[in-house]
Amino acid sequence: MGFNALRHLAAVSAASVALSFSALPSMAADNTLRFAFPEDVSDWHPGRTVMIEGSALANMYEQLVYTQPDGSIRPGLASEWSVDESGTIWTFKLREGVTFHDGAPFNSAAVKASIERTRELPGFGFIWLSVTDIGTPDDLTVTITTEFPVNLLGPASSMWGAFMYSPDATEEQLASGDASYGTGPYYLRLYSAGQRVVLDRNPDYWGDHPENGFDRVVINLVQEPSTRMQMISSGEADIVTDIPVDQIESVDSNPDYTVNAFDSLEYRFWYINHRVAPTDNIHVRKAIELLWDRDTIAQGIYNGTSRPMTSVFPSNMDGAPEVGYPAFDIEAAKAELENSGLSPEELTITVGFTTALDDLQNSAILFQQNAAKAGLTVELVPNDMGTLFANARDEATATNMHSQIWWPAYNSFSDTLYTLFYSGERLWNLSMYENSEFDGKLFEGLQNEAFDMPAAIASYDEAMDILRDDVAALFDQETKFIVAVENGIEGLNYN
Repeated sequence: MGFNALRHLAAVSAASVALSFSALPSMAADNTLRFAFPEDVSDWHPGRTVMIEGSALANMYEQLVYTQPDGSIRPGLASEWSVDESGTIWTFKLREGVTFHDGAPFNSAAVKASIERTRELPGFGFIWLSVTDIGTPDDLTVTITTEFPVNLLGPASSMWGAFMYSPDATEEQLASGDASYGTGPYYLRLYSAGQRVVLDRNPDYWGDHPENGFDRVVINLVQEPSTRMQMISSGEADIVTDIPVDQIESVDSNPDYTVNAFDSLEYRFWYINHRVAPTDNIHVRKAIELLWDRDTIAQGIYNGTSRPMTSVFPSNMDGAPEVGYPAFDIEAAKAELENSGLSPEELTITVGFTTALDDLQNSAILFQQNAAKAGLTVELVPNDMGTLFANARDEATATNMHSQIWWPAYNSFSDTLYTLFYSGERLWNLSMYENSEFDGKLFEGLQNEAFDMPAAIASYDEAMDILRDDVAALFDQETKFIVAVENGIEGLNYN
């Protein structure tokens, strides 16, 4: 989300802004946007971040190009680009006169350094896995050579792993949260862990700032949904995301706010750990799928603001196939549990979920109730998102299932399939899934994608069938992006 919006200052006076952020009296700005966000920052490093703080970092750091909501590509730090006939040598022409927040010049050497550093970090550096050489023929020209034909505009526009950052910044500086080292329209003024992030307008930004755009953005880190709702009632926030669906009508009735619901590529799924008993048993995993009541969750928990998933991808992603998941069936689930060969005492699983979103907790409770009818005991493990993620990466602390909010990093099936399920990927493959046949189909699709998309799609379809048959994870709901916006704000755009 970009913060270059316009405000009618009469709607929220300077006095009320100062009152809301009395802990920062010396930082008062005449034109401040106040944002309520559900999670704290887990990692400030622009080459390593993988969590939802990417929404804030995207205002401080920029990519070479951007993918628009309609799928088209627009210039970013690269003003133009081309690819040779082989599909393996890409040339990017860079903007002139761009500087990083620390004063370092943005040039071809900085692009090369950003990509090469990011590739070596845990995170989304894998988006550059096909790159074999980065050339810098002059300060404003970069050539990127790939091992096989690749549509490099996808990775280059990724929300993660594609940020350009100052070559002068150390790893410690990039990760500290003390300053930002990008080229974006805002720079990091202050970070207080668990409390707030403050961004100030970059006066030296190379692009256009609206004449009355925001001078400051204060992002309040508020995990409790009820507290975020109170901030609307008290007028302490101008924008609040992740509105509990049972609160939408109440918030929308507030004359000072408007609730918007946008189609998105965001969805909810649940990891199922393939290494921790008893979900290492295929029959237990099949029973879990049969006990997940997607239709009731869509209508009773999301109040019609979601739709049950029929694929690894949301239905509005171009070309997403219908994989076909089994319908809710308690009796069939009982049969699968009997076929597992496990005793009643062994049929207990743990389910983790983030406390920042009521819908995930309510979905887990419904599942717990249905599972009990089939003879599967479910223990609920609520936690913050960062702790869930950390626990899931260690078999000693991993739950059998845990919630995940997801959207593609860029517009390709390969991105999500690789990130979530490739056997060699351990950052986000938190189902601990391994299947060499799946890996083969994934890379078959990846290598065909640049020059034979139908063949690539066919390979990806086969890969998704394998995931379905193995119950690699439980794909639940594709959701709308729901946000409450104070009525004094104009020109706010969502991507």
